[in-house]
Amino acid sequence: MKTKENAKRGISLITLVITIIVVIILAAAVILTLNNNNPVENAKEATFRSDVASINEQLNLYALNELAKNDGTFDITSMNGKVSDYIPGVTQYDSELKVEQGKLVYTGSDTKRAQMVEEIVGKTSTVEVGGLKYNKPNLTYLPSATTKAVKWDASNVETEMEITTADKDISWYDYANKKWANIYTNNNGNKAYWVWIPRYAYKIDNPHTTTAEQINIKFLSGTSNVASDGSSLEGYTVHPAFTFGETQLSGIWVAKYEASSSDPNKVETSGYTGGGNTTGLQVRVLPDVYSWRNIHTGNAQTVSMNMTSSNGSVGTDNNTDTHQMKNIEWGAVAYLCQSVYGQEPWNNPHGDWTAGSYKLKTGYAGASKDSGSLSEGNANLAKYNTTNGVKASTTGNIYGIYDMAGGAYEYVASVLNNGNSNIGTYMKVDHVQSNKVKTEYAKY
Repeated sequence: MKTKENAKRGISLITLVITIIVVIILAAAVILTLNNNNPVENAKEATFRSDVASINEQLNLYALNELAKNDGTFDITSMNGKVSDYIPGVTQYDSELKVEQGKLVYTGSDTKRAQMVEEIVGKTSTVEVGGLKYNKPNLTYLPSATTKAVKWDASNVETEMEITTADKDISWYDYANKKWANIYTNNNGNKAYWVWIPRYAYKIDNPHTTTAEQINIKFLSGTSNVASDGSSLEGYTVHPAFTFGETQLSGIWVAKYEASSSDPNKVETSGYTGGGNTTGLQVRVLPDVYSWRNIHTGNAQTVSMNMTSSNGSVGTDNNTDTHQMKNIEWGAVAYLCQSVYGQEPWNNPHGDWTAGSYKLKTGYAGASKDSGSLSEGNANLAKYNTTNGVKASTTGNIYGIYDMAGGAYEYVASVLNNGNSNIGTYMKVDHVQSNKVKTEYAKY
């Protein structure tokens, strides 16, 4: 993946376990589906979630073994009964879990546990599209009032769908053909586009050569470390971006463009356009706008987390997490891009370095892959939805993530936790004590 040659202070991508990255450019974010209640309940729920994921994985393995023993003729719908019928010794959940036609089902009365089981077994189950199996986009905790699924026609004209409709529409995405799933969240006028990165494991055959080569990818099932197609993972590594603290993730939502602010035309006294070093603006993730620049990484984390506030793009929801993108999350996008499911993006050359402006716009390409800096208005600048513009995405079409090369510098959340005073100065205040990152915030 090429480095940013034209960069000047910006914010990077955001992830919506959701994560967001800041500095000069707010580029992308990440969304995560989590539970943020009191510590005791969190521990109980984390244990239950982990146990259910393990049971679900073992049931899948049982079915795969039966298929192998019976030359692929085993009928998975014949699996019915108690969990302990299929996983001997695991009896503690027989009163609230059972197997129906090969699927783990919750039969208890706890609505929160029911939702967790549905998330692990149902909402994050794998789908097969174009002969390829991978995790469905996780829409479980995204508010339907502010979230829409997005796709484009052959002319790159955008259409939207309700997420309840999209969840049943496999034409929405097709990773075998580099068509990654897209959504947007739009709350209080703050709109953000997101792209789904499914859980996967990777292998690099010759990691120490000087020539970039394709990265091998195998998509995983649910939150397990089992290949969704049942193949062996020997030599593969589960990408660490899909572990958030102690929580295993079925995938992450990543901001589609470098982040912008709710005042993208704001010009600071220092001359930078886009937002500045403030927490008083909201994050937006849009094409063809000025990137959010000249912001400290601690403030970038704060505004990224504010996306789940009442005014933020995602809106208030205790089961999602938005944060400044971590180094490993940026890497998860880059690795998938460098596989058969993506394409190395063209450089974003948009750069207006005129004194008093210093503007960089999101979602642009030039006339060639490695185009140098082009001033605003240059005829060779191509917008995100044009023939050349789509080549700046991680898929070579409009469905990928833009601004991974060129544009502004992207700050990611990566800390040398050595007590240096800059940790206390530049990080989010609530996350630091005596210039060290608090244990509960290490996941960021």
